[in-house]
Amino acid sequence: MPRSLNLPQGILAIALHAAGRPLLTQELAVLAGKPQEAIASLLEPLLGAGFVAHTEAPDAWVCPGLPDAVRDEFVRLLVRNAPPGSLTHALARLGAPDMALDDCTAIAEAIGDDLGKQRPGSIICMECALRFLIAWGERHLYTAGGSESCLYGRLALTFQSMCILANRHIPLAFRLSSIAYELAGYGGNERFRPLIGILKSYMRLLCLELPEEPWNISEIETEFLRLKDACEQEMKNHIACFAGLLYAISGNYPDSLRSHVHQGEPGDWLNRIALFHAMSISQSAMYLGRYTLAIGTVESARHSAELAGEKTFSLLWLTHFCFLLLRKGDWDEALNHLDFLFSCTHPVENPKIFSSTVRGLALYHYLNGRLDAAYRILRRETENAIAAGSPHSPFVDPYILDMLYGFTRAGYPEIPRYAFRDTLEALLRSPNRQLRGAALRVKALCLRDGRADLWDAEETDPVSLLRQSVGCLASSQDVRELALSRHELANTLERLGRHDEARPFRMLVSESIGRASHAGMDPLEISILATRDRDSDVFSPGVPNIGTLFLKEELMDRCHDAFNDVPIRQTLEDNLQRIVNVAQLELKAERAALFRPSAGCNSVECAASVNLTRTEMQSPAMRDRIAWIADCLSNGKGDRDRQAICLSLNVGGRQPWLLYLDTRFGPGFLTQLKKSELGELARLFAAEVRTALRLDDMLQQEIHWQNAKFNAVTLQKNTGEAPIIGEGLKPFVSQVRQVGMTDAAVLLYGETGAGKDVIARQIHLFSQRKGPFVAVHPASTPEQLFESEFFGHEKGSFTGATSQKIGYFEMANGGTLFIDEVGEMPLSMQVKLLRVLQNQRFMRVGGTAEIISRFRLVAATNRDLRDEVAKGRFREDLFYRLSVVPLRVPPLRERREDIIGLAEAFAESYCQRYGRPSLRLTDAERACLLNYSWPGNVRELKNIIERAVILNAPLLELVSPSRATASGSGAGAFIIPDFPTIPELEERYLRYVLERTGGKVCGPDGAESLLHLKRSTIYLKLKKYGIIPSDFI
Repeated sequence: MPRSLNLPQGILAIALHAAGRPLLTQELAVLAGKPQEAIASLLEPLLGAGFVAHTEAPDAWVCPGLPDAVRDEFVRLLVRNAPPGSLTHALARLGAPDMALDDCTAIAEAIGDDLGKQRPGSIICMECALRFLIAWGERHLYTAGGSESCLYGRLALTFQSMCILANRHIPLAFRLSSIAYELAGYGGNERFRPLIGILKSYMRLLCLELPEEPWNISEIETEFLRLKDACEQEMKNHIACFAGLLYAISGNYPDSLRSHVHQGEPGDWLNRIALFHAMSISQSAMYLGRYTLAIGTVESARHSAELAGEKTFSLLWLTHFCFLLLRKGDWDEALNHLDFLFSCTHPVENPKIFSSTVRGLALYHYLNGRLDAAYRILRRETENAIAAGSPHSPFVDPYILDMLYGFTRAGYPEIPRYAFRDTLEALLRSPNRQLRGAALRVKALCLRDGRADLWDAEETDPVSLLRQSVGCLASSQDVRELALSRHELANTLERLGRHDEARPFRMLVSESIGRASHAGMDPLEISILATRDRDSDVFSPGVPNIGTLFLKEELMDRCHDAFNDVPIRQTLEDNLQRIVNVAQLELKAERAALFRPSAGCNSVECAASVNLTRTEMQSPAMRDRIAWIADCLSNGKGDRDRQAICLSLNVGGRQPWLLYLDTRFGPGFLTQLKKSELGELARLFAAEVRTALRLDDMLQQEIHWQNAKFNAVTLQKNTGEAPIIGEGLKPFVSQVRQVGMTDAAVLLYGETGAGKDVIARQIHLFSQRKGPFVAVHPASTPEQLFESEFFGHEKGSFTGATSQKIGYFEMANGGTLFIDEVGEMPLSMQVKLLRVLQNQRFMRVGGTAEIISRFRLVAATNRDLRDEVAKGRFREDLFYRLSVVPLRVPPLRERREDIIGLAEAFAESYCQRYGRPSLRLTDAERACLLNYSWPGNVRELKNIIERAVILNAPLLELVSPSRATASGSGAGAFIIPDFPTIPELEERYLRYVLERTGGKVCGPDGAESLLHLKRSTIYLKLKKYGIIPSDFI
């Protein structure tokens, strides 16, 4: 290996090794952060050593193969010099031989962060990660377990979304989608399978060059609806974004808009999917003429991306905004933004944004009647993009199809990537009913107007095609497309003399455009009239008394109907969100939020919002607006200005709340309403808030009662169990009390049977936490069930998951999680445990929602964990995470003053339990107890007293501990002192074995080894007799 290799050379070598294909000098320069001219000199020593080579193409390089030692040295070089979470660190993992599926989660985070911030190199790393995932999926297609299938599904969704957003590596992502879809099926993962299928369908809609394969979106819809019906409420809230996307892919914009729900703070892979949800909502609202919702959604997402420093996504949202303005009729403002986008985007670095910008500029000229200018700019910039090697990004707006048809009718030569016939045929096969309906109309026009040469002779009736077009578009409810197809159908029928058939369609067109239509109207005029902003017409200041008229005749009724249509939800958060959703939609605001008083002077808290994120509210741009809201809230009075309004809501017996609405790009009719009319609105929404608060009060009372009942069982109160904390532990208990009042993690260590579980319970009681005390013993949990037991699982997440299961982590929320004998946990489990302990966030197996559990951690062990760390059997990072406060529980022999008191307490407890008369210990028995060394500690004392009570009552003659623990006949005497039945004998013997093994079932020193029985057989017998292994620890 050449000496003195630097970091850029290591990056180049590993990139060529991991890419699996030749890389261009331009790509290598981006990765290494060096000019293209420097790449050849950087590769020269690698070329001399045979680690890299030229390809037949003069500007491309390949890695013919790296020796293992050389590859490992390069990986170490990158790891040493790159911070965790960086792209270089991700590249090092991709080149490592021990790359595991788990590693892809961190790699995806690094790529996604750099992708949003437009940092170079993310595209190549994305390709390497895709190739790894494809290879892993092909190897494990039939063998992946339930947890692996779920992780693979999440990763597939993550990379699908990133590829779609970047418009890069779509064929690779499509191949990954096919593998992930199959793997989810074989793994019994009913959750991710339809979600993966939805994004796969979206890619087919966006990329016309994908390979043909049998693919029916109706199958995806069926699977998705089955999942939607079967899953729990929490999952339903998160899959709403997939529902909106699925409906948008199908062109069912009304249902897509109905899926509009508040998504909260999505995490992990869901963060990128939420972008698609917002896009589908804004797109659906635009096609349905709900411009205030469309603008509010787009602008909120754009501002949030800007504040997060995600330039790529900010520009992407700006392109959506431009098309919205073009459709709405604000052409000049759209042109200003399009000019800005054209000046700051590059066809190679931002192909998706660049392609959309060029189409937007061409559409601007087309709408203004400048067909030649539209053609020239689209042709010139498309040819420039092809020459630069920029990938194509297909359009999804039928406006572009109409423009291409205009070029064809005018006789312009075809534009590369926009071949009219190929484009139209692709749209005729599209699963999107809006695009398919528009394509059917354009094909009909070609046939009607003498361009039948473009098609085969399979269809010659334009009326039939136009009727099919109207049928497709009726369900999409796109006013523009419906108006155009009805207009052309009416024209065609009138040409054929079928005026009676044409009349209903002509009337519908007139209704859509707001004036009488006729055959001579230009389709472009129809388009512009059908897509105008009707709110601007209705709510203009020049219309007298429009506020009163609208309020009395429509507004209040619409709000009432909306509240009746949307059912009351189960949680306060959902009900408040329901109120804000109705306010934004029915009052035609771009943004809406519900504020309530918060602790502190003049401070406010946002209870629910639409198109106003937490990031935006904390931004400098909102500082004055938040101060205004706080002032209105403190005064208990509403207020308004030219763009916004605050309605004070009397919620009954509490401080007033505030409903905030603003409209920056629309007419803002609310600001023109009278004070009395605003008062009626305020009373309506205040009543809904009061209802939501009353329901929440009732729910909280029920939860409090359930928690009290649960805690009584969990904490084992009033069970007659004798305490094991004696006078000798008082100094230690004082220390425990001090620790218990904090939230620090505690590690209890000491000998088996010393009472670590009881001390853990005391720590929980001292903490005064309201949540439960959840004790778990991971060593008794089979490794393959670890994730299901600790994380929980969703219904349908794997074969046999017939219902949702709450895991230990979630169960301990607000309380204490006690992990007993943590030192016996396998290394594979330790890794998964550490990840949760770092941020207390996790997902159920098969889940899509990130769950936060604020538990307090207490762990216990009878091993020397430092020695275990040194021997490589316990993770050092986990050890330090657990032992923030280490406490040694003293053995019983070190506190002999407690022995007699504990023995008498145990004797009294067991005499009561078994109905035996109370007896006192003799002096000889006391001396015997005090002189014994008690290697089994308190548990041994407890067991001996219990046996003595059972076998020697009514006269308590305490057996000498030396004989009680001896081997041979003495030991057997306690198993068969009488003539038990076979089941009784089996139960006693199982208890005896578990006592000898300290409750351990698995392993060479566990019950399975002593009994020579299968582990599953032992667990069945333990379940049969109600024996709990952890009772013997």
